[in-house]
Amino acid sequence: MKRPTQVDVAKLAGVSRATVSLVVNGLADGKVSISEETRLRVLKAVEELGYEPDVRAQTLRSGDTRTIRMIAIDMYNPHHWEFAEGVEQESRENGYNILLFTRSLDRPYIQRMMKDLMGRRIEGLILSGRLIESSEDVRTILP
Repeated sequence: MKRPTQVDVAKLAGVSRATVSLVVNGLADGKVSISEETRLRVLKAVEELGYEPDVRAQTLRSGDTRTIRMIAIDMYNPHHWEFAEGVEQESRENGYNILLFTRSLDRPYIQRMMKDLMGRRIEGLILSGRLIESSEDVRTILP
């Protein structure tokens, strides 16, 4: 089954796609002149169709990924698990997602990971202290 789009919601609600966008993005809450009746009609259509905004499209428009990457080594150490769990909990409570990578200090892997990191949009990066100390590649890439 095809994923519902803003156009589908607009047709069902009898409004423009732009109106759907304004309502879905919370801009119809007194910031833009859209009647309460229209707003509720759009929200009802959203619910009926099971519409969910495309996070990839929102990221392209805003540049905001709400993503933090965490790279840790030695995850067999219980302290590291507790730390990772705390980071994940705080991130979630503040509307961020965590991408957790765990690896030993395998140089080819670290080189690929750091190259990949430089090509991605993220809001933050958390590195294990030992990873920074032990990897010349990490120290070279990060100022």
